[in-house]
Amino acid sequence: MKSIKKLFIGVAMSALIFSGNLFAQNDTRNEPITGEQKLVLINTAIALLKENYIFPERIPKIESVIKKKYDNNEYAAFNTLFDFLEVLNKDLESSGNDHHLDIFYGPAYVSKIKAENNTSGNSGIPAGFVNMIKYENFFLKKIERLDGNIGYFKFNKFEELQFSKEAIASAMNFISNSSAIILDLRQNGGGSAETVHFLMNYFLPDSTKLGEFKLRIHNEVIELWTTKDPVIKKIPRNIPLYIIVSKNTSSAAESLAYGLQQFKRATVVGEQTHGEGNPGMRFIINDKLYMMIPTAINVNAITGTNWEGVGVTPDIKTDAADAYARAIVELCHVLSKTGTNDIYNWILPEYEAQLHPEVPSVEFINLIVGSYGEDKKVSLENGSLYYTSATSKRKMIYMGNQMFLIDGRNDYRMRFPKENKAIGYVEIVWNDGTADGLKKVN
Repeated sequence: MKSIKKLFIGVAMSALIFSGNLFAQNDTRNEPITGEQKLVLINTAIALLKENYIFPERIPKIESVIKKKYDNNEYAAFNTLFDFLEVLNKDLESSGNDHHLDIFYGPAYVSKIKAENNTSGNSGIPAGFVNMIKYENFFLKKIERLDGNIGYFKFNKFEELQFSKEAIASAMNFISNSSAIILDLRQNGGGSAETVHFLMNYFLPDSTKLGEFKLRIHNEVIELWTTKDPVIKKIPRNIPLYIIVSKNTSSAAESLAYGLQQFKRATVVGEQTHGEGNPGMRFIINDKLYMMIPTAINVNAITGTNWEGVGVTPDIKTDAADAYARAIVELCHVLSKTGTNDIYNWILPEYEAQLHPEVPSVEFINLIVGSYGEDKKVSLENGSLYYTSATSKRKMIYMGNQMFLIDGRNDYRMRFPKENKAIGYVEIVWNDGTADGLKKVN
């Protein structure tokens, strides 16, 4: 894997243009930029493309479009670095038909690139950069064991493996005994190709050919294989894996979803992804700016191609906001067929209600409001129902069929009878299948 350490399957603008300067002392993105400085930036970017871009045939059009706009003063109105980068990146992407062609503001990343270029190891990497990615916890956002022993892992970037490996391995170990796993890539903008392939090792057998990178320089071909690593605890193939995605899922995140989908190891749920398929490297523009340039073509071992310009097509299409609930619903159906645990039949209605919310009628609400025993009551406050006992007050969330979830409690629910004129009692339904009745007193 050493040969792909410096290759990145992109990082979306939203992921880095702000985070890259987290520990910088002087943020100059909003300082004025002159016409001469714009031209220097453009010329430097074009020169880097000519030397490194995997698609040299596209460069004349890119150069023509951008130089023409500069000569026609179409960039004159964008007087801060931030504003100019925003419009310039759009022009780079559109004229090159490549979402990966972007210039980023990131002094910390520039310092890191310089250090890597000047040293053979990691000793020269600036402490500020390391502090930044540690502060962000390597963009690993959430690891959780959900009800039903479903493991959930959300991460928003594939930080370089030399920094993130220990944290990723710890997260994967935490969910390694799950009955099913959900990887949440809905806000993941990409990152290190090496880190993608490290994660794929968890789900595929050793010595599986994943594909290859075809580089422009020297026409080199790098074959990509899963490899044995002592820190990896393999996730058995019979453990269902669902990957949830959105239109903002980009680059390396698409690589993981596409690769595991093509190997029939994952079910992808959500929206068509962004469409950034080819890996590249970061090149320095100046002390504050660097450019992402694709330097290779990504070839999947199964399809012989990739998702460039198209995106990953989900197996189950749904809005990104619904993808989490939809994945759990699908997993409940899959896991309930094992017949080993009734918990999935308990969980299922909760998430189905999220996908298809119902609103109880005013008449029904008025019927259930009141006291149930000496110290329990249902009240309506500011348009929401609450269940109050001697020890707590919790919001009631309607599931349909006269059933309510109780916020913060997953061990019981409240079910009211189907009566038109009066409600005489409520059932407290427990997750073990038993129920207690509470008589309504007023």
